[in-house]
Amino acid sequence: MINNTELTDFDQSLNILLQRHLELTAENELLRKKLAKTLQKTATLLNHKNKIATKIKQIITQIRDEQP
Repeated sequence: MINNTELTDFDQSLNILLQRHLELTAENELLRKKLAKTLQKTATLLNHKNKIATKIKQIITQIRDEQP
């Protein structure tokens, strides 16, 4: 049979595990938000890069077309 001390120890262990779970859940949510911001910034930068690359290609084509 389980005695009172064992039940108290078990209860304390469960409380510690629950607290750690809540901490990790909060940390996970924060990391997910940071990741979302980083991915959005990356997408924006890639979009700008592609626009610049397109503009450079247009300039190169224009220069080629102007040559005799």
